[in-house]
Amino acid sequence: MRSARHRLHGHLTAHGLDPDDACLVLSELVGNALLHGGDSAAVAWRLDGDRLHIGVADGAALGLTVLQQHCARDGGRGLFLVDLLAEEWGVRPLGDAGKEVWCRLAVRAA
Repeated sequence: MRSARHRLHGHLTAHGLDPDDACLVLSELVGNALLHGGDSAAVAWRLDGDRLHIGVADGAALGLTVLQQHCARDGGRGLFLVDLLAEEWGVRPLGDAGKEVWCRLAVRAA
């Protein structure tokens, strides 16, 4: 997870963009993939102007839960944060290979 976050940070800062929200979102998506989807996750991103598309694939079946902010449970709010920070997000089935959780977010100049 750290390696992907550092690569994304470097990529965005090299383009003069603020990496903070994007790196938080990436960390949450990768963390969920590793926690619920197995031992590995495939990470990809694409920068298109001031929009960043992030995709994280894992081997787990579909089915995600978004906990609300007022929930008393410790942890489990990663997708709530993604929902707050991203313009849109969703899940794309990959057949027997699992799923990809993706999001699109705006990135601003640093």
